[in-house]
This record gives sequence, structure tokens and C-alpha cells, in this order.
Amino acid sequence: MTSILKVDSIQNAAGTAAMTIDSSGRILQPNKPAFNVFYSGGSFEMAANTIFPLNTARVNVGSYFNLSTYKFTAPVSGTYFFSFRSMTNEQNTRIILYINGSSAEYLVYEDGGGTDWHPTHGDTIRTLSANDTVNIFNATSYSATMHGNEYNAFCGHLIG
Repeated sequence: MTSILKVDSIQNAAGTAAMTIDSSGRILQPNKPAFNVFYSGGSFEMAANTIFPLNTARVNVGSYFNLSTYKFTAPVSGTYFFSFRSMTNEQNTRIILYINGSSAEYLVYEDGGGTDWHPTHGDTIRTLSANDTVNIFNATSYSATMHGNEYNAFCGHLIG
């Protein structure tokens, strides 16, 4: 026996839309946690062993990325995608993803990048528990010159 469920919207008991399906079958999840943040301002010296100062949001669905602490807080347990990119003129770049204040994974580990501006980037998928915090950390042992504005970003979203 086959069952067919025909709905245009799925809501919780209070009426908040969790998912909509349009006439072409596209699924929208308007409250799915997602963020894309960057440092607004020109080039800057980032101190050794510090959190990357990502102070402006392009996207911050649910406001789970705190622009004062530069940390994302997972609202629910699940699998998340994260991506980081920057422009630097340092020869050695070390960017680490931190979870709950501890080093979790190198996103960028580059030796001999040169002293001209060059891009760095890294991506990962991580399983988090509700209320876990995630941030990006400059793990070099010296201050690093980083390009500002559109040349750097940290983004992430809940996969499921």
C-alpha cells in the first residue's frame, strides 16, 4: 500500500513554519541555522594565538553567530558544514577551527606561502551537540597581516 502526503507547509504545534514546498517541489527551510561573517575594515595585524575578529554578518539566520565574541553556538545537535577563507601576506599560515574553546582541526596549514597577498581557505564537516561553540583561531606564533573586508569570511550551516 502506498501513501501520499500532500502538503505545502510543515509547522510546529505553535504554528511556526519549519518547511515549505513550492509548486515545483523545491523545499525551503527558512529557520535553518546559517551564517556568513567577515572582518569589516582594511588590512590589519592579527595578534598571535587569537580568535579571528569576524565582526560583520552578511547572513546570520537565527543570530547564532555572536558578532562580539566571534563564536557560533549550535542551536541543535547535528552535522554542520564550515568554511573559512582569507587573504594574507604571511609565509606560514595556521588557522584552526576551535570547538568549545579547544583546538579541533586545522583548516589552513600552509608553509612558504610567500610575502605577497595570497588566498588561504579550508572547509570541514563536524558533528556538534546543542550549545557547542565554534570559532576560528590564528594559531601562528607571531602576528599575521590579514586583508580585510571581502577578502575574508567564515561561514557555516546545519546540514541535518
